[in-house]
Amino acid sequence: MTDVSNRGIRASAEFPVVEHAGRFQFYVRGLNISTSGCLVNRGDLPLREDHVVELEIHLPERETPMRVLASTVWTKGSLEGLKFLGLNDADRLTLAEGLDSISAQGGDLE
Repeated sequence: MTDVSNRGIRASAEFPVVEHAGRFQFYVRGLNISTSGCLVNRGDLPLREDHVVELEIHLPERETPMRVLASTVWTKGSLEGLKFLGLNDADRLTLAEGLDSISAQGGDLE
């Protein structure tokens, strides 16, 4: 198993992410993920006015999506860097296992 306890390690892989805004859902594409945040491509979706969003992250080899709160750290064109908020140890472990799974499937760790 790869040691992903270091918060600086990110896994590059594409994965589905759903943003929940009230009763609306927006589908974006995850490009990389760590235990502290992720990078998404919003495509042609406009940036939300509220910088805090609930995400539904569909990690590889995981039956149920993970739900987390995240805040926008930066944007550039269609790319958005998000920082996870209020994660407990179980959530961080789930993310670390997701990083390990991505790595085992040939995804790049940065």
